[in-house]
Amino acid sequence: MAALGGICWLMPAVAAAQSASPRVPQVGSDRAASEAFSDIVVTARRREEALQNVPVSITAITPEQLREKAVNDPYDLTMSVPGLNVRVGGATRETPDYFIRGQGNTFSGNPGVLVYFNEVPLGSLNPNLQSAAANLMIFDMASVQVLKGPQGTLFGKSSTGGAVLFSPQKPKDEFGGYLDVQVGNYNLREFQGAVDIPIIEGKIAVRFAFDIARRDGFTVSQSTGQKLDQKHRETFRLGINLTPTEWLESYFMLQQFEADEASVGGVFTDFNPNFALFNTTPGVGVGYFAVAGLCASISAPTAVPGCIATRTGRIADLVAELKAEQARLAAGGSKRRNLTSRRDYQNFKTQQITNTTSVNIGEVPVIGDVTFKNIGSMFRVLENNVIREFGTNSKNHGVVINQYDLIGMPQEISVSDQAQKSPFHRNFTEEFQVLGDIDGKHSWILGYFLAQASNNNVGMPPIFQTFNNALTVPLDSLNFIFPTTTTYSKRKEMGYYGQFTADLSDLMLDGLHLTAGYRLTKDSTYQVFRNFTPSPTGLQPGTISSIQDFREKASSYTFTLDYKANNDLLVYVTTRKGFKPGGVNGTAASAGIPGVRPTFDPETLKDVEGGVKWDWLLGGVRGRINLAAYQSWYSNVQRAETIALPVSLGGGVTTQTNNIAEAKIGGVELEGNFQFSRHLSAFINYAYTDARYTKYPGCTTNTLGVCTPNIQTPYVGVPKHQISFGGRYVLPVDESIGEIAISTNIYYQSRTLFDDSVLQDPKQLGFQSGYAMADARLDWNKIGGSPLDLAFFIRNITDHTHYVGYGNTLTSLGASQATYNEPRTYGLQLRMQFN
Repeated sequence: MAALGGICWLMPAVAAAQSASPRVPQVGSDRAASEAFSDIVVTARRREEALQNVPVSITAITPEQLREKAVNDPYDLTMSVPGLNVRVGGATRETPDYFIRGQGNTFSGNPGVLVYFNEVPLGSLNPNLQSAAANLMIFDMASVQVLKGPQGTLFGKSSTGGAVLFSPQKPKDEFGGYLDVQVGNYNLREFQGAVDIPIIEGKIAVRFAFDIARRDGFTVSQSTGQKLDQKHRETFRLGINLTPTEWLESYFMLQQFEADEASVGGVFTDFNPNFALFNTTPGVGVGYFAVAGLCASISAPTAVPGCIATRTGRIADLVAELKAEQARLAAGGSKRRNLTSRRDYQNFKTQQITNTTSVNIGEVPVIGDVTFKNIGSMFRVLENNVIREFGTNSKNHGVVINQYDLIGMPQEISVSDQAQKSPFHRNFTEEFQVLGDIDGKHSWILGYFLAQASNNNVGMPPIFQTFNNALTVPLDSLNFIFPTTTTYSKRKEMGYYGQFTADLSDLMLDGLHLTAGYRLTKDSTYQVFRNFTPSPTGLQPGTISSIQDFREKASSYTFTLDYKANNDLLVYVTTRKGFKPGGVNGTAASAGIPGVRPTFDPETLKDVEGGVKWDWLLGGVRGRINLAAYQSWYSNVQRAETIALPVSLGGGVTTQTNNIAEAKIGGVELEGNFQFSRHLSAFINYAYTDARYTKYPGCTTNTLGVCTPNIQTPYVGVPKHQISFGGRYVLPVDESIGEIAISTNIYYQSRTLFDDSVLQDPKQLGFQSGYAMADARLDWNKIGGSPLDLAFFIRNITDHTHYVGYGNTLTSLGASQATYNEPRTYGLQLRMQFN
């Protein structure tokens, strides 16, 4: 890539200038240009450092920026971070998928971007906890950091795309805090606050923070009238910081999240008229034969015709409603309307405990100033109940019901208080580090990471109602006709890592640093598959069908050379390797069939990145330019594939994950900040991403029967262009009045694919065309010299509607649905600080 080559060539050029002069001269005055910008502290290398001194692409957002840009949940980050895209995962708004540099969660695989809260990876290894852990309300944060590219050596878990770090505010040694109230349209009411209480000055400090949010839904069910996409959630956080001596610090944090709200509003997008089960033509259609065979097996001979008529009528009613909804939207009907069969809801309650303890033992000969650090966490789920629908029909089609007890037959839903509760001891992480600093010039770190998660899935898997219940026995029951399988699983991951940074100023060139790191990860998965069969009292446990014991190991590395020409200029080049873990397919029943793999291997990504971080002063304007260019090579890519089963096993197909693809991803990322005067500032962010498969065997058959080569699959979750820009203007009023400021943020992204299975859809409706959005805010801070701040905000000014998620079930359910962004919202925010 030309841009990457240019940055790599820039390093020796700057070095040459250095050899001719003691230091590269600054543009403008001798005073550091960076003084116009606050020093942002980041922890990308697991120690506190200034953002501009870290040789890796990072976007760091301060508490003030989070407030000014109204960043309240993960989806809001897209408008502030170049190269980041956040979409709805698993057809629910509660499971955000982060995409960075072409890496994310696709084809139901492991995430390519990991999320950390208080230095701990969210969700650990248990996929049932990942969605609950992702319900993150962004408030009372010290910073949000987005690290781009493989993060394989220093963080608890390896990743191929990057990491998002959420760092909450720690307790302070002075009494103080704030209260914050927001009101707005859709009946928004949100209350935030925090208070610091020093118990023993300089020794024990406590911070309590909370966020309580209420908002009506904006997607309305035409069949029930329920307002979906509601907010009714709250988070409470308690932090205790102990510093009994200068060499010991221990920080405890307990956080509880709870939500009890109407679930996501999926909206119909398309209908597959060629779906086989929809054809109920007597003697011809697959749907007719499916119903006829069922009726012959459960009904007396004289009742079979009536049974067939009733059940094929159910399918016909379903198809008629799908066609009507297709016609409504084609005529310009609202995308904020859907169809559901009942009142949907979701109920989450989770708790997390973390502890970070540091012990500084002081100076040790040869290895420098040494600190021992331990980071431990436990996570549990207290409630996780969901009834959610695809939103395409009111006839019980695409209804997901999970966490329940089954009683009798026909069976009624009884939400279980015990189903899949997760105690603390089953899901925990432990990380131990030894950090060293030698004369303030060299640094090193050695670490060990352990994560363990077990899921005793003895409760039933989700009920999935489809096809207007035409194929259930008895009619309209919730039971399964066929045996189902549940699992017990236990995952364990161990990582051993080390990294050092050496200052080469005395040996080679003043300001030159070398960083090298390596990590070895061992992962094991143990799963037991057990069959369940129907009975008059519900589904009963049967025999164990298989046991799988899967083990793997993989390595990661990083090598970086950076040159700090002066206080305001850093040039660097780095190469890294990260991986995404392999896993178990659960296709053990098909073992021995050619092409079928019970397990799949890790996928790996190697990259080269070059970058410049530059603070400058020119003509009275202070600026900060951070530029990065990269090229990455993605191999052993995990993708879903379909394998034909032999007639001896009943024919048909099985789907598995396999390492079958390769890809190449390159791009450029730019962050620019400009301070024109003490009244006027501006910013511009840009990201260009070019992602494409270089190997992807096989083809995918669409709903018209056309098989398209997989190599033509567009890349998911990656807009080629993203740009955001805006500014802030402080009115020149007397300080006694307070500070009055106007700020704007405008965002654009090009065409983006949301559909993992886009080749199945000849219309390719999973693409979201390019769009622009704009936010604005008016602040009046320290009103009349008081501790009160008042703001008016408006988001999505043009009320644009676009995908944030897409579910392609055209070949499995005969319809597809989308999740849309939030509509235009506006309101007032009042904040009071106290001390």
